Amino acid sequence: MRKHLPPTARLAAAALFHFSLLLFTSATAVAATITWTGGGDDNLWSNGDNWGGTAPGASDTAVFDSTSAKNCTVDEDFAGTVGGVTITDGYAGTITLARTLYIKGEYSQAGGTFTCGDNDFTIGNWGGSGSSQTAEKGKFTFSGGTFNCPSGNLYWRPFRTGNNANFTITGANWNANGGTFVIDIDHAYSYGFNGQTIEADSKTFCKLLFKGSTSAGKIIWNGFNNVVTGKFRVQGVVQLASSQSSWSTTTLKKELIVQDAVEYADGSKGGNLTLLLNTAADQTVSFLHETGELETRGVGMVIDKPDGKKVTLTSDNGKAYLGYGSSDWDCAVNYGVLAFSAMDVQSGELDMSSLDLVQVNSDNYGYFSCASGATIAFPAEFSHQFRLSPGIGTWNGLNFRNLSVRSGANRLNFASGGTNYVSGSLKFTVSGIDGGGADIASFSEWASKGRKAATIMLSGDLYLDKSFGGQANIVFCGESDQTI
Repeated sequence: MRKHLPPTARLAAAALFHFSLLLFTSATAVAATITWTGGGDDNLWSNGDNWGGTAPGASDTAVFDSTSAKNCTVDEDFAGTVGGVTITDGYAGTITLARTLYIKGEYSQAGGTFTCGDNDFTIGNWGGSGSSQTAEKGKFTFSGGTFNCPSGNLYWRPFRTGNNANFTITGANWNANGGTFVIDIDHAYSYGFNGQTIEADSKTFCKLLFKGSTSAGKIIWNGFNNVVTGKFRVQGVVQLASSQSSWSTTTLKKELIVQDAVEYADGSKGGNLTLLLNTAADQTVSFLHETGELETRGVGMVIDKPDGKKVTLTSDNGKAYLGYGSSDWDCAVNYGVLAFSAMDVQSGELDMSSLDLVQVNSDNYGYFSCASGATIAFPAEFSHQFRLSPGIGTWNGLNFRNLSVRSGANRLNFASGGTNYVSGSLKFTVSGIDGGGADIASFSEWASKGRKAATIMLSGDLYLDKSFGGQANIVFCGESDQTI
């Protein structure tokens, strides 16, 4: 026999059905692509008449194309969040922010003018977890028109590596406007070190802040001659990598030109990117441990200063590390990056004298070098750790306090016939030292090319940690007894 529900139960079941249907409809709503028509009696984003009926919302993509050249103001009556923005090369108007704008998905501009003013602009979204984050990418592409950055903050929040959420600037009219470009991966979800890429050539940024956490991944900078006129700061565990597949001095020193202070804080990972410090003013590179939890590392540096100008390294714990890797020498090759991690003093002065330890970790022909006429004031201990043979044939006339050099199976190559000085201890974990012999296949070839032995004037003790030889002399010249 069929049973009938009492009226009150039927009403409750019907209400539950309609409520469930409402939830399902909301959860499965399809994001719309809505084009700016300019049909309203004003130029406000919030006016639906300017969009043919309904203004774009938090999941929609707003399109500006040849449909209308009317200007648009992103006004306070708009909630401030949109799924994406596309500006085609057919749009000739200007979009102006009168409030902050948060774009969860993609921003693409090929024409028109976008002006942020003093309003923050945010691209990217961390919503969800794991692979569910692929729906909203945080991809920024500027290929044409004019983009006027905010005077406050431009936040780029790539949250996942598998969706090609890169930040690409190929358009000519990129105006930094005095603001800060914040590469914010504080809550990023990433697969290992397969990071997002910044594609930019010859662009200017007023201030750069790379913001990570204790588990964030890698940002790859692909491009040359980019200038940072203000402070360059890396905060948290962010590895800065270069996507260059081959090394040369010319390409190495052009990746990122920093004209003001450099700061590394709270466990920054370093990497194989290289900064060029070349202004006609003194600069400071600071290593800060504001939480005191993690080792903080910087990237490689090329110093090319006028005579009398210098770069000073400072650290709140007395230690400074350059290059990627842990405190031992086993560095970047195991982590999928080409870690050149140079410290190249071409002119001017590098002052490290206030520090207890400076350690340079390098791989794939990374090096530490000092050109003739440049000046280095060394720390209490200088440590150079490398995997492959480094191009350090410029080591000549340097005055180390305590020197430690470590490599896996390679030799240390000093300048041919050069003399360097160590007032304290000398520690070698290398297979040998040579004078100008990096490109030499045999001892007979070394002699036939006119290379001369290098000399180390040692006032302290000598420590050797493996079989040792080579075309160099160690002169024990200390005023007290010395030990090998």
